[in-house]
Amino acid sequence: VTQKNGQVLKGGTIHFATKSDTLLRVTALIKEDGTFSLRTLKDSAAQNGAPEGDYEVEIHLPLKQGGGLTDPHKGVAPIRLPGTYKVKAEDNTFKIVLP
Repeated sequence: VTQKNGQVLKGGTIHFATKSDTLLRVTALIKEDGTFSLRTLKDSAAQNGAPEGDYEVEIHLPLKQGGGLTDPHKGVAPIRLPGTYKVKAEDNTFKIVLP
C-alpha cells in the first residue's frame, strides 16, 4: 500500500468486504513496508488468506499513539477504495495506491 506521493503506508489496517457474505471478515495489518497478508474470520473460525471473489476494500490509516482515547478510530473516517478487487484461488498481489 502506497500513498499518492509514492511513500509506503507504514501501518494501519486493510479490510476486504463482499456483498455475497456479510458475516465474512477479511482483514490484515499493514506492515512497516506497506505489505499485508489477509486473514479470514467467520463465526469462530480463522484462516490465512481470503475466499475467491470480488471485494470492496477499505483502509484504516495508522493512528498516532497517546491522547488517552478509549477508541482511537472514533471519528477517523476510513478510506474506501474505488471499484472492487478480485481475489483468485492462488497467491494474489495487489498494488494499492491511496486516492
